[in-house]
Amino acid sequence: MTVIETLPGSGWYTRILVPYIGSGGRFFGANYSVDLFKQIMGERWGSRRARIESWSQKFPAEAASYATHPPEIGAFIIGQAPAELIGDVDRVLYIRSLHHLNRFDPRLLDEAAIEAFTLLKPGGIVGVAQHRAPSSNDEDWANGSQGYLRQTRVVEAFEAAGFTLAASSEINANPKDVPSEKDRVWRLPPTLRVEGEARKANLAIGESDRMTLKFVKPK
Repeated sequence: MTVIETLPGSGWYTRILVPYIGSGGRFFGANYSVDLFKQIMGERWGSRRARIESWSQKFPAEAASYATHPPEIGAFIIGQAPAELIGDVDRVLYIRSLHHLNRFDPRLLDEAAIEAFTLLKPGGIVGVAQHRAPSSNDEDWANGSQGYLRQTRVVEAFEAAGFTLAASSEINANPKDVPSEKDRVWRLPPTLRVEGEARKANLAIGESDRMTLKFVKPK
């Protein structure tokens, strides 16, 4: 099995996926471009620059350390996948990674969906877990800049790329998360960028309300 995980970050899901796939498979991390990270980080770029710029060189060894018998591991930038992966991938995972692709230029989200379609085998699957914007909130607020996207936006992007929405689940739904248009997803755990009473209140809310979607590339 060949699996791509987008925005692997510090490795939360990577630590699960690498031993699960094992020595008979392949695993690739796919990250944002340096230019996109610069926009996301803003004033924090200076302190994060070295790690981000060296990510593609360091990620394979870091990921391999999570298993006794790891799969073949590689790394690439979203939109720059190795040609040898075209039509040869079984799964692509977007776990809380789509909002920044839509935030600065919606075409990046559309292009990511097209790239996933190109990389997957017929019958291959895309899995999405993404912070979900209330349909009542303003469309500009729900562009990803606050961490949230409308479910309709995500479905439209992947269906336009050629996928079929095969299933959706409310396993990651959280009806307590009802953000106003002054709220950002990072007010909630695990990030929890608030203090005092707000911190206590947001801990009681829990993690964000998230859509969980399964898209399939037709055979």
